[in-house]
Amino acid sequence: MKSNIDILIIDYLSNSISEENAKILRNWMESNDENSRYFYDFKEIWVSTNALNAEKEFNADKAWNKFKLNNNIVSTHQFVPKNKTVSNLYKVAASIVILLSLGILLKNINSTKEPIYQNVASNNQINLPTTLPDGSVVQLNKATTLKFSSVFNDKKREVWLDGEAFFTVAKNKNKPFIVHFKNNTVTVLGTSFNIKAYKNIPSVEVFVKTGRVEFKMCESGKAILTKNEGISYNQTAKIVEKYGNDNNLYWNTKVICFENQKLKNVASELSRLFNTNIEVASEIEQIPITTTINSDKINDILNTIALTLDVQVKNDKQIHYFYK
Repeated sequence: MKSNIDILIIDYLSNSISEENAKILRNWMESNDENSRYFYDFKEIWVSTNALNAEKEFNADKAWNKFKLNNNIVSTHQFVPKNKTVSNLYKVAASIVILLSLGILLKNINSTKEPIYQNVASNNQINLPTTLPDGSVVQLNKATTLKFSSVFNDKKREVWLDGEAFFTVAKNKNKPFIVHFKNNTVTVLGTSFNIKAYKNIPSVEVFVKTGRVEFKMCESGKAILTKNEGISYNQTAKIVEKYGNDNNLYWNTKVICFENQKLKNVASELSRLFNTNIEVASEIEQIPITTTINSDKINDILNTIALTLDVQVKNDKQIHYFYK
C-alpha cells in the first residue's frame, strides 16, 4: 500500500496527479496523524533536493535494490516511467523513500531546534483542501497564504494566515489550535470556522460554523463566538460588529441565503461580502426578501434579487444601485 501512496505523493508534488487520485491521497492523509506526517516528511526532502530541476545523476535503482536486499523486501510490481523527465522525478523519489524507510529524516527533525515551516498559497483560484500535520483541514480562498510548522509542538498548534480560509480543526483538548492574522489570534480546541484577513482590507472577520472559538482582537479585547456567530472588526476605526448567518462562507459554498431580510440590509451584507458599493433608493429600502441564490457572480445575484422584488438595478464597476 505504501508504495502506491508514494507514487500518488510523487504525482502530487510534480503537479501531475488526477482529481480522483488527489481525493484518494487526501483521504489517506486524513485517516491518521502518522500518514499526514509521512506526507510532509516526504515533501520536505523533495523540496530540499530541488527535484523538479535536478540534473545530478543518482543511481536510485541500484540504491533501492541494495536497500531491498538488506531488508528482505520483495517487489510486487515494477513501475516504468514514460519519459526522461518523469524518470528523473522517480529517481529522486526513490532516494526519498529510502531516507524515510531508514528513519533518517525523522531523526533529523527531532534533533532540530528550529521548526521547519511549510507554506501553502493560492493565487487566483480556490485551493483544494489541505491537511495539516494534526489532521486538521483548511481550504484557502483566492490570494491567500497559510504558514505552519511541519510538526506541531507538544503544547500548541500554530498557523499564520494572510487572506481568507475555512478551518476544520481536529479535536485535541490538550493542544490548542491557534491562528495568527494581522496581530489578532483565534484559539480553538476543535471546531470549524472561517477567517477573512487580507492585508489591503482594514477589517478582519471571524465566523464560527460549529463549536466555540476565542477571538483576541489587537487593542480591542476578546470575544467568545459559538455556532453561527460572527464578528467584523475594523482595526483602523476600532469598530466591532456582530452578525449571525453563514453567508460569510459564500466564497466556499457559492450559496447565499436571505430570510425575510430588508433590501437595505441585503445590500449592506452583499457590499461586505464582495467588497463593493451597493446602494438602495430610499423608497424601497424596507422591502423584505426571502431567497436562496447559487451563483459566483455579483451581477447575477443582484439581477435575481431585482427580478424577485420587481425593481431595477444598475450595475457598473463603481457602484450597484437598486431603484424602482
